[in-house]
Amino acid sequence: MIKKERLDNWFLVGKKRILKIIILWIISILLRNSIYSFMRNFEGVFIGNEFLLFLIILFVIRIYLMICIIYSLIKMVEKEVNKMTKLGKLNTLKFGLAGGILTALCAFILTICAIIWPNYASSYSGFLVQIYGFLGYKISIFGAFLGAIYSFIDGFIATWLFAWIYNKL
Repeated sequence: MIKKERLDNWFLVGKKRILKIIILWIISILLRNSIYSFMRNFEGVFIGNEFLLFLIILFVIRIYLMICIIYSLIKMVEKEVNKMTKLGKLNTLKFGLAGGILTALCAFILTICAIIWPNYASSYSGFLVQIYGFLGYKISIFGAFLGAIYSFIDGFIATWLFAWIYNKL
């Protein structure tokens, strides 16, 4: 099993490590381009390392950078969750209200945008019609208020349930 400290040494990034990785990526691109332009002068000559360098540029460095960033974000979230658990539990009612208000605003604004610009929000408003259409929701001013009410209820229940489960863990 890999020790946590070893993973931190390899994947935990700061500004300096990200800058080093980006510089390494740029240098590898320049090196690959110079090898390619040099080899273009000698037709028929193939260097196998050029393909390997091309793979490193395309995949390895980018994947390593993405893994480092994701690992660092997970560590940052872990640290924040540890702080929150030390501070206390989530207030399920306030959390549910915040989620309900947010989803209601999104549904209301989306429906108004679908009325004003029919082509702009057609796929999203169609999604709302599929969900709430059997309850009388339509793309209209009345539908905007109706959709806001329905999505408030759904958002409240979902975020309240999330906070409740979080507090039980």
